[in-house]
Amino acid sequence: MTLTTNKTDEYIFKALMLGLQTESTGDFSTADRQAIQDSIKYLYALSNFGVPEIYYTRSPKEGMILYAYMENVSIAQATDEAVYGNQELYWLSYHKYKADHFPTKSSAIVSHLWNLCSRVGWCWFTPRYAIISALPVEVHTIGDSIIHNPNGPAVRYADGFEVYVLNNVRIPSRYAHLIIGNDNIDRRLLEAGAIEDEQVREEILKVITKKGGLV
Repeated sequence: MTLTTNKTDEYIFKALMLGLQTESTGDFSTADRQAIQDSIKYLYALSNFGVPEIYYTRSPKEGMILYAYMENVSIAQATDEAVYGNQELYWLSYHKYKADHFPTKSSAIVSHLWNLCSRVGWCWFTPRYAIISALPVEVHTIGDSIIHNPNGPAVRYADGFEVYVLNNVRIPSRYAHLIIGNDNIDRRLLEAGAIEDEQVREEILKVITKKGGLV
């Protein structure tokens, strides 16, 4: 079996676009809910589980809080146990290509995984229930693949949850004021050691320097 590079690249690009898609309402349409339910029902049946209760949330933050509460685990553990929804499409794109062009008995599984992940954000699955978070309402990018916003959150969800990103580097929210503030920033705040992550520090430094706010 030979995989055509151009065709597989098309699937990878499609996965990338789906991974960056937004939902203006921060909710799920009736059609999306039905498609999500159909795929979950199919995938649960493969594991000999009954149809689970499905809880829809507006963001990964809402979803992980709900999961942590229902399972009595920490937020950190809830994060570790998440399935990343449309962020999983990159690796799924290879299997989707094979399923579409060289179908086998497992192709239906791949199609349902693709159908599900292309419509949802982070998810949590247990034998009794599934928690599904919505796509963001806003994503800022440079071109097709670089998540970036030097003037505010790069990713925003309907419940107000925000993620700051510079050149695909996630910036902890505790440093957000360094990006979006209009005041001059004391250079000492950006000295090595003041911000633990070197890559984060460098990206913040680039933005502030470009804005002319470093003193």
